[in-house]
Amino acid sequence: MLVAVVASAGGCATDPLVDGPLVDGPLGDPQHAQQHPAEPSVAVPRVAEPFRAHHDARAGCRFPVPVSDFKVTSRHFDPSGPIDQIRHQITVTLGDHQAVRIDLWDDPQRRPAAAWLERHLSFLLDDSRSATTRRLTAWDLEGLVLEHPSSPQAHPRTTALVAAGGRVFLITCLLAHDSRAVALFERIITELEPEVTP
Repeated sequence: MLVAVVASAGGCATDPLVDGPLVDGPLGDPQHAQQHPAEPSVAVPRVAEPFRAHHDARAGCRFPVPVSDFKVTSRHFDPSGPIDQIRHQITVTLGDHQAVRIDLWDDPQRRPAAAWLERHLSFLLDDSRSATTRRLTAWDLEGLVLEHPSSPQAHPRTTALVAAGGRVFLITCLLAHDSRAVALFERIITELEPEVTP
């Protein structure tokens, strides 16, 4: 397993494991975003926080991050492992708390998100969780959003699952009670570019 802290506190770093620094600029097509407005899974406050694009070259994806008070940590795993083994895990920390995690698998069979959920992540489904279909990513793909209510052991969480180009992304808002984390999660699930080449 390889671990790399890629960027923190709004600065940028080039890591030998993850080629390239943060990339400034908007993600996706702004006109496209206006045609398909986001339908947040929870009420998202209007936050005027500036974002920038972060490119993880090993995972081959790009997503927005705040310009300050954040850290991105990437872990990359053996690609020859079984199909249900995570290939990449990216965590965005806001302040002192992990806010959003992106887990990424390869799926050579290119199954839709619902089929991957049923086959490999069925533990996410039970009577206390609701799942809704929603358009996700900068590619406007159909995905699933699952709400995880709070429990005595955990804060409420929201999870989005989307299949894109032979890969499956599970994006989790680990702090669904925190407005800044929810705003970041909403930006990531609607603006994620699932397949980016340098």
